[in-house]
Parts: sequence; C-alpha cells; structure tokens
Amino acid sequence: QVAQLGLADYQNAVMAASLAAEPEGARVKGVVMGVPDPGTASFSPTLTDKAPADAIAYLGFSDLSNTVTTTLDQIRASQSEEARSQIDAVGGQLPALLGVTLDDLSALTSGEHAIVVTSGDPDPGAVLALKVEDGARATQTLDALRAGVPQLLRTFSPDTTLPQLQQVPLAAGVQGWRLPLSPEAGVVYGVDGDLALIGTSVPAVTAVQRPTAPLSGSDDYRAAVSGMPDEVTSVMFVNIEQAIAAARKLGALDDAPAEALANLRPLKSLTAWSTGGDTPTFEVFLRV
Repeated sequence: QVAQLGLADYQNAVMAASLAAEPEGARVKGVVMGVPDPGTASFSPTLTDKAPADAIAYLGFSDLSNTVTTTLDQIRASQSEEARSQIDAVGGQLPALLGVTLDDLSALTSGEHAIVVTSGDPDPGAVLALKVEDGARATQTLDALRAGVPQLLRTFSPDTTLPQLQQVPLAAGVQGWRLPLSPEAGVVYGVDGDLALIGTSVPAVTAVQRPTAPLSGSDDYRAAVSGMPDEVTSVMFVNIEQAIAAARKLGALDDAPAEALANLRPLKSLTAWSTGGDTPTFEVFLRV
C-alpha cells in the first residue's frame, strides 16, 4: 500500500524511541533507519539571535530550496509519465509567470531560515526570516515577486483583485512593502543586510529585525535546548507560557474547561530538534 502512495522507499523504515522522566520535564529520544535522504542540510542555528526573547514559537531549518527540489523529485518519480509531463510543464512556466529565475529563488532560500511567532502588541504575528548571501539580489527577487504573484493569481483567477501595496518604514531606516489584507494583518517584506524578512505585520517584522533582547539569550530557551548538538537539521521551540498568554489575550481560552487550564499551568516549553546523516535522530523535550 505504501508503494501506491508513492512511499515505496519508506517500506523498510524503522523507528525506535525512548521516553524518560527528568527533574525538569519529560524527554523523548528517537532514531530512524531505512529512510531515503530527504535532502535536509545540517546547520548551526544562528537566527535565534534575531528572534525576540518573548517569542511564542521558533522553527529553524535551512536550505529550503534543496529540500523542496528533493521532495518534488521524489513525487515526480512516483508518478506516471503523463503526470510527470504535467508537473514539468507547470514547473517550467512558473518562473516566467513570477518574473524571477530559479537561480534567484534558490539564492533566496538556500541559507538558514526561521519562522518566528512573535507575542506582538497588540496582536501576535509571524515572520519568515531568510539568511541570504546577497541582500541586493534578495531585494530584487522580492520586488519581482511583488509584481509577479498578483500577475500569477490573475492568470489562474481573472476575477482576483488585491489591495494596492504600500511602502512602509521598518527598523534602522530600512524601507519595506506591505500588502494590507486586513486592518490587523497582511504581508510585509523587507531586506536588512543579509536578512530577508516576510511577515504578517510591520511590528512583527521589526521585532525580528531588531529584537530588544534575543531568544538565544533567554534563560528559558537555554534550558530548553540544553543537550542539543551544535549541528541539527531542524529545531523547534514553543514557549507554552507565552502561547497561553497570547491565547487568553485573543479570547481563545474563554470557554476552555478550568481543569484543562490547570493542567497546562505547570508547562513551560516544548522543544524538538532533529539530526541528519546515515542514522537520523530526533529529540523532544517537554519542560515543566
């Protein structure tokens, strides 16, 4: 059955895991064998220096371009010849429709990346941070996408209309662009040196662009990633206390049972990371 789903390469996969209680929480350690290489590159997380210390969540990874290419190649290989031709046809048209080359997209998405959920004032926000080698080229690529994405939407849906983009000031004199989809949120992007930022609001983007205090210096984060190796293929950190506070502020917990809220109160954070190589591993730590 896995072969019918295009997952034949995973039919001999084996996973083993252990669960242990520790003084500060519970930890799961696992190892995976017999799986194909997903093309995920190992990296040493540095963008935690850009995430604010009060971030609700942080997800770090790298080389999105290679991961997407490897995944698409695996999907393509599992399809019929007709389906492969259709995939190739769509893939060949996208760069022209978007107004950028594949090399431009690869340069934008080949470094270290992070998705940061900010606590926000008054509302939480989300930001995709992309570390790039050439900030000027990243700016040109994003500017081209600013014009290309609406054109692509109109190609497939002629009745689609988008609000007019607005130029907005970001931190440190950087000029960005905002697509206002609602009074509270939209799409905001800008490039500051070697960091490209795409977020839901100007406050969210500036919080990552110039954090008052970095997540990497937070005692809670340091305790949560204690034992994490220098090189990982991904890292995730969720500040449960901040997440609950944000949910309360948004009214999402107004109808939550008191017993459930009491059970959540001791939880501090949830952290996970993975490693690559011949024998990939993963670890999850629930801190209390």
